[in-house]
Amino acid sequence: MKLTVGQRLKINRVGDGNRMLKRRLLDFGLIEGAVITIQQILPFGGPLILEYEGTTIGMRQSDIKILHMESI
Repeated sequence: MKLTVGQRLKINRVGDGNRMLKRRLLDFGLIEGAVITIQQILPFGGPLILEYEGTTIGMRQSDIKILHMESI
């Protein structure tokens, strides 16, 4: 899925992967049903800046692939 600034996404599932990464996402509240907004995409494969319930979260583009999402 191509991500764009301002896009709203609903998390359908947190996939399998690194347990520490999965735990970190859960600590942020990024669970099934959470709706996030892409605030900024930094160039050259840099991190994404996400907003979730008023909290700004920076996440590597490689890490976001663990989240199974749909655009809303």
